[in-house]
Amino acid sequence: MLCCPTGICRPVLRPPYLREEPVVPKPRTRKIKLDPPDANVVGADPHKRTLTASVLDCRGGVLGTKVFRVSGDGHRAMEA
Repeated sequence: MLCCPTGICRPVLRPPYLREEPVVPKPRTRKIKLDPPDANVVGADPHKRTLTASVLDCRGGVLGTKVFRVSGDGHRAMEA
């Protein structure tokens, strides 16, 4: 215990890395609510020279994946 100059004592807080209870990180996933529940989800992963698009079913299974070039033609092909 440390006391301040006014004489009011307060507990000393330990830094998080010295605490005895383990710190469990929160998962970094998100739940996506599909409406209707049997809908598919499309995701795109852009990189410097390529775009990768994937389609997942309502259970998370991969229905298809395709890679496109980052260009006007590649973007139009991905939209088609």
